[in-house]
Amino acid sequence: MATSNDQSIPVVEQSDSPKLSLTDSQLYSAPYITMVWLAAPIPILQGVYAKYYGFSLTTLASIVLLARLFDAISDPLIGYYSDRYARRTGTRKPFILAGGLLLILSAYFLYVPIGGSGESVSVSVVYFTFWFMAVYLGMTLFEIPHSAWASELALTSTDKAKIFSVRSIAGSLGMVCFYLVPLLPFFDTQDITPETLKVSVISAGVLMLLFLYFCIRNTPNRLSHPSIDMNEQCGNSGNSNNKNSLRLLLSSIVGNKPLVIFFAAFLAYGFAAGMWYGLVFFYVDSYLGLGEYFAQVFLLSFVVGIIATPVWCKLAIIFGKKTVLSVAIILLVLSYLYASVLTPEVSGFRELLVLQVLNISGGVCMIAFAPAMLSEIIDYSTLRYRIENTATYYALFMFLGKFNIAVGGGLGLAIAGWHSFDATTTAQTAEGVVGLLIGMAWLPIVFITIALVLIVLSPINSRRHGIIRRRLDTQIAISSPLRSSNA
Repeated sequence: MATSNDQSIPVVEQSDSPKLSLTDSQLYSAPYITMVWLAAPIPILQGVYAKYYGFSLTTLASIVLLARLFDAISDPLIGYYSDRYARRTGTRKPFILAGGLLLILSAYFLYVPIGGSGESVSVSVVYFTFWFMAVYLGMTLFEIPHSAWASELALTSTDKAKIFSVRSIAGSLGMVCFYLVPLLPFFDTQDITPETLKVSVISAGVLMLLFLYFCIRNTPNRLSHPSIDMNEQCGNSGNSNNKNSLRLLLSSIVGNKPLVIFFAAFLAYGFAAGMWYGLVFFYVDSYLGLGEYFAQVFLLSFVVGIIATPVWCKLAIIFGKKTVLSVAIILLVLSYLYASVLTPEVSGFRELLVLQVLNISGGVCMIAFAPAMLSEIIDYSTLRYRIENTATYYALFMFLGKFNIAVGGGLGLAIAGWHSFDATTTAQTAEGVVGLLIGMAWLPIVFITIALVLIVLSPINSRRHGIIRRRLDTQIAISSPLRSSNA
């Protein structure tokens, strides 16, 4: 791991970084429950608009593609400007507040079209497109600065594991809340309908306002030193610094070996996850014939995921994030293998639950500790390049996640389609079953094995991060007198 240009910096024996409290982690994570809750309907929204509002699948596909292109532009821009604002003011709270409020407003109009929530409502393509993209913008405005904020609140490897674990639990709670709504006794059916979406978005929106208030009022902006550009403090300010900032940013991405390995690993992981989730409903409903259990099994598996996350956290603190991520990938491989051997004749609720628990147990670990691992890499990047680009890195991470899951999902559907898999029947041909299993099990094993190898090759572990953090604290402390004298 290259840190040769920092060898002359004296290193303190132990980092003087303040410790993160459990209350801070909980206050920080609370709005994430409702962010996930409000975003949860998006993967199934196309089906709702096709069924209840008469949209064609080709129209919906075009709108989703447009939203992805919009994301490709908005994600890095929001990350870049969030970093600039944080370096000037020391806070990211205005971005998070704006994103949360926009998400509440846009989610309501998207899930509850003007005029009511029943089948008789007429919804235009322009209306759906506008509010669909507004939801994506609200999510991005919230989630990128929120992820970066965690990296600034948690400085040690242990605290990073804790705060991202709490955040992951909050996300799982949001999914549980969404899937609980259709099970409420006053609905005529347990299907996800416009009526259940209305109750869901109003409930989540009210709680989002409450959680945002307590989070922004009571959570500190950061527990680290003030956000700084150490190049500027060393005299490299002015027009020259502005001209070189983009080049430095690109260099800190392309020339950053740990970051490149990390992004490559989770690009491969995302392809596997995208293929799995793109086909898992068809696998359960049209192949195994167990569609009636789909919602219950997902709900129970997310509950198991909530229980498993603190266990993963303790293991990450003891053995390191690389180790637990590697174990999580092995669990995902086992779930893919198990899916490939289940057949309609021998599969029931129990087998389906075992399958999904294996998959979710590995998945929640990836969700919690991938951003925690990235946070450690960001500390290395700040030390080496002497500038914080935290939100920009998380923006790239989020964009890659959206990109590879979308591409993986499309690839899985295409493979199943090429093999004539028929989603309208449970009587599948042998060729159709082969195509389904290639798309959701066999090929994902290849991608996720690549991810495993790359994670093992990552040069930053907990011990090395401790060294990086101490050097970074020392470097910032040395630069502080420069900042004071230049003030």
